[in-house]
Amino acid sequence: MGGLTPLHHAARQGNLAAIRSLLDGGADINKTSFDSSTPLTIALLNSQFDVAMELIKRGADVNKPLTYVNAGPLWLTINAQWQPRTRFPQPQEGGYQKSSYLDVAAALLDAGADPNSKVTGHLFSMEYTDC
Repeated sequence: MGGLTPLHHAARQGNLAAIRSLLDGGADINKTSFDSSTPLTIALLNSQFDVAMELIKRGADVNKPLTYVNAGPLWLTINAQWQPRTRFPQPQEGGYQKSSYLDVAAALLDAGADPNSKVTGHLFSMEYTDC
């Protein structure tokens, strides 16, 4: 219904084995969902840094933003670490990853991510932080 592929679901859940199997089987690494989320942006929204590193290594588009706010993967990576927190549950997966947000940011930049892209809207997840 929302256009999420198995690769999107695996990225959200941090299932690295499924990511590898799906990509080896020909899954579209840059397929977008109804809201323009790619597997890479879904992984970053959920602090799945190890999955993000695999997707970058496999050729994910490092500049494809969430179009409704123009939030690119580099911004999402930094936001995953530094977003304001409230008592509402936030993705906590970052602390369980072998890769850090800095590793992902460096990999994104090495792969050609635009450090000058600007967010032009209000990301839905900020609604839960009183921002």
